[in-house]
Amino acid sequence: MTMTGYQGLTEAQSELVDYWHGLCRRAPAGPPRRQDIDAGALRNHLAHLSIVEVTFSGAVRFRLVGSALREMAGMNLQGRQLDALPTAVARIWQRGLEDALVTQAPAGGFDVPAEGSHCHAWLRMPLEDGASNGRVLLCHDRLVFGADERDTSSVPALILGLNSSIAA
Repeated sequence: MTMTGYQGLTEAQSELVDYWHGLCRRAPAGPPRRQDIDAGALRNHLAHLSIVEVTFSGAVRFRLVGSALREMAGMNLQGRQLDALPTAVARIWQRGLEDALVTQAPAGGFDVPAEGSHCHAWLRMPLEDGASNGRVLLCHDRLVFGADERDTSSVPALILGLNSSIAA
């Protein structure tokens, strides 16, 4: 589900990937540092952003969660472990975590539920965080309805995953 040189499929994803790459140019090597993220520069996307930590044992914990994501999940996720969440909620954030961590590059795509009224646009971008007991990712998740974003009819089939468990 990862594309080499992933540039984003929605306008929001493209803006975030461009921002991430801009931060990479300032970093000596590897992904940008978490402390270099400027919330003001991302203000249009904050409601759909989360920061998750993947510990060396593989546990995933939410550090920060945007307001739209709390609504999407139906609960406050901050401080929670991914494996303690209902399966349908956990699946939303599992997308692309490993790809982004292994490649140390953005990973993203769309999940299209069986009913087809919307799709879940997801993006995972690794960050350096020296204070962490694991690895950290900046995540963007958004349900896209109709003409909200770019036309998804041209999205390559290899990045589309059918998933009927994502709630509107």
